Amino acid sequence: METLYCAKCDGIVETEVRSIKENYEVRGEDISILANIVYCKNCNEQIFYEKLDNENFNQVYKEFRKRRGYVTPERIKAIRKKYGLSQRALGRLLKLDEVTINRYENGSLPSDAHNKLLISIEEANNVKKLLDQVRSDLPNLTSTNLHNHKNPPHYYP
Repeated sequence: METLYCAKCDGIVETEVRSIKENYEVRGEDISILANIVYCKNCNEQIFYEKLDNENFNQVYKEFRKRRGYVTPERIKAIRKKYGLSQRALGRLLKLDEVTINRYENGSLPSDAHNKLLISIEEANNVKKLLDQVRSDLPNLTSTNLHNHKNPPHYYP
């Protein structure tokens, strides 16, 4: 591991990574993972390391998605690719902000309602129903391509 600042030692120290069991709660669901944590080799104190912390949260969210049947970032990207949509166009189709789509594709967990909506658009018929509601918000070419789409994406985790 690299050298990092340790608040207890008040200096830059050698560190090591240890895997320990940690419990997290996500939307009322208890999830245990084997988390990678950085420790100071001098005083044995835990040191915050953002990269590993993010990896640990990704592991927790992955388990949550698996348990609850939530869409994964890869699944959302596959849906967009299948229909040829940008994040902006998908956001307009679903009446969501483009930034929301971006966050979901980068690992944030969607709300229950947004999750159901994202799953629903795997069926071309549902896309066509949504399109009828928001056609004026989409560019003509995107709207025409979606309306004529015959093969809904199929994603199997």
